[in-house]
Amino acid sequence: MGLTHHHYGASLIHAPIDQLRREIHGILYTPLHATLEEAIDRTGTTYTLSYRPATGAPGIVEYVVTCTLQSVADASQATVVEWRRVYRTAAPVCQVQSFVSAQVAQDQAIATRLAAKYRGAEVMYIDYTLGGAGAL
Repeated sequence: MGLTHHHYGASLIHAPIDQLRREIHGILYTPLHATLEEAIDRTGTTYTLSYRPATGAPGIVEYVVTCTLQSVADASQATVVEWRRVYRTAAPVCQVQSFVSAQVAQDQAIATRLAAKYRGAEVMYIDYTLGGAGAL
């Protein structure tokens, strides 16, 4: 039985959603060969970007990354940024450890980039694993 890995990050950024929409592709690590889905709600206050790589890494069964930008209702110059990375492994932990470590490093880099680019931004980041036996 495989493990399902979840990475979650969130930050309140003091920048309007339109500015962040233009910059988010450079902040996220999007694979070159990925199916991208973009959605903006009718009011323009929520923007969602999801991608699934066209080719997987050995031992990885599913892989989806989603980033959501949500305008703060009473502060038009503020945006909540959330990103989620979910993937399921089919191989033993020892065979996918480098992939898992790379994903953790990428998410930590995103948190660092957001905090550096938008001074004063507080970034929360967590990762956890569900299923299978043993921990990473």
